[in-house]
Amino acid sequence: MLRPGGVAMVNTIRLTPPVVSAGLFKYPEDPVATMRAAGVTVYDFDAGAIARGLGDLRLVNTVMLGAIADYLPFPAEDLEEQIVGRFRARKPAMVEVNRKAFDLGRQAARERAEGTRKLAANQ
Repeated sequence: MLRPGGVAMVNTIRLTPPVVSAGLFKYPEDPVATMRAAGVTVYDFDAGAIARGLGDLRLVNTVMLGAIADYLPFPAEDLEEQIVGRFRARKPAMVEVNRKAFDLGRQAARERAEGTRKLAANQ
């Protein structure tokens, strides 16, 4: 459950979870619309496309962390440094691409938020 005024950052890539594949649950037809209908502020974008554009679908996680970074109760730069620091220690070759993924996630979220605000202003 989100706190009042909270924001849900949603990756629109559709991956079927195992519980759906096993027939235990039905995948929602339009999960973003369902969330919005419940009054949740949703900023949705295809983080998978951003990650693929950087050459590695595994970067989706870093893209999404970048996307939510400006909505957390601490500076986005602190989160970015934690992510980059872990790669610096374990996989130095991945530092710059993760930094780029984080930055592109922040940019995508800002663009989506701005587009949502413009749409709401015109209604």
